[in-house]
Amino acid sequence: MDKHTRYRVTKRLPFTKVRWTLCLAYFLVPCCLLFLIRVLEADQPSTLIPVEGKPKKIRLIGCTSQGKWRFEQNGKITSLEANDFIRWGHPASRLNGPLMYLTDGSCLVADQSFTRLQITEDEVRFDSSTVGDNRRLPLTHVEAIILKPHAKNRLRDLWMQPLRDATRKSDVVLLNNGDLLEGTVIALDDEVLQLLSGTEETLQIPRDNLKAILFQPELLERPVPIEQLLLIQLADGSSLRAASWRGQLANIEVRTAGEAESLAFKIPWPKDSVVQKPIVGLLPIGYSAVFLSDIEEAKYKHQPYLSLEWPFRRDRNVMGARLQTQNKLYEKGIGMHADAELIFKLQQSFKRFDGAVGIDDSAEGQGSVRFEVSVQPAGGDWRTAFTSGVLRGGDTPESFSIDLRGIDAIRLKTDHATGGAVADRANWLDARLQRVDD
Repeated sequence: MDKHTRYRVTKRLPFTKVRWTLCLAYFLVPCCLLFLIRVLEADQPSTLIPVEGKPKKIRLIGCTSQGKWRFEQNGKITSLEANDFIRWGHPASRLNGPLMYLTDGSCLVADQSFTRLQITEDEVRFDSSTVGDNRRLPLTHVEAIILKPHAKNRLRDLWMQPLRDATRKSDVVLLNNGDLLEGTVIALDDEVLQLLSGTEETLQIPRDNLKAILFQPELLERPVPIEQLLLIQLADGSSLRAASWRGQLANIEVRTAGEAESLAFKIPWPKDSVVQKPIVGLLPIGYSAVFLSDIEEAKYKHQPYLSLEWPFRRDRNVMGARLQTQNKLYEKGIGMHADAELIFKLQQSFKRFDGAVGIDDSAEGQGSVRFEVSVQPAGGDWRTAFTSGVLRGGDTPESFSIDLRGIDAIRLKTDHATGGAVADRANWLDARLQRVDD
């Protein structure tokens, strides 16, 4: 090696070290930030709304073999059954990958960090950061797969729901450009989707061109609805509609509705407090409370401020997206617009009507609404039981609790306050009727 060659090598060495240092930093810094976020999120207390008493911040620490949920607050351990509380925590807003909507109402998020979701031999195969890797589900239990969900909750909800509700007589594939292809899905691998068209031609569609796959409803197995279930909300955005659950040594075993056709999942429950726990929300349905969104209304009327009429929506804001106030998602509630009123006739006796009111985050800081609840006793006149202050976009929700003894009907009203009725997107959060004790 001559001196010029040695000189060139000598001059390049410092640059090479710098380059490798930058590459290492580029890899390590995000990992460290992710670890820090997981540490900060780990074991954070969330709001528990008990059937009786005031809401409190409390940590979920596990589940017993008898299905009781164990909570901890200031060193005190409490075990609660599903009929002891209304809600703990909130649904996760972040999604890590494709969505799979199941016929029992559950939703799973696939983790594609190492293995991409695949379809083969009448089943879907995927990894999950919360219910385990190399999961396999029969396609007869999968209603739809959204391969590229929108990153923002509101836009994702508004786009997906009409797509899922659309009538179809075959499998439907939605492409990035908005085109729809009908046929029978044969397989999906890392590169292409094979679709058998109506002309018996097998189409090879590049995976990168796919946005969603919806399966033929007639071939799906839908379980018989059950009266009581527990909605288990997971950190990756998944949610399981659990018919039964029990704690084991290192996981929580969950079975969805469907009896013999039910799906079984094992949710790992790490003891290491540095790792974020996989469950972020619990919502009993059909137990001590009846959510107002689950019963039929007697009358609804909206008085347009100008000319646009707004419907009310169940478990959605008035725009059709999930209820969200102060950056927290709510699974149950009613979305209305000012100025409107909604009446419910009570077909049985209840103790209380509880919930909270606020402006949906989709208003982006706008909106000003005054909420009102009136009650009507048997054969009597309406009387006002609750009137909120003027709530604006970004304000903390205001709670209410109304005695329903002797009451036959309730009326929800939303009135605009200032600025006309611009962005008056009113949310009735966790609106529920408390059953009378047996």
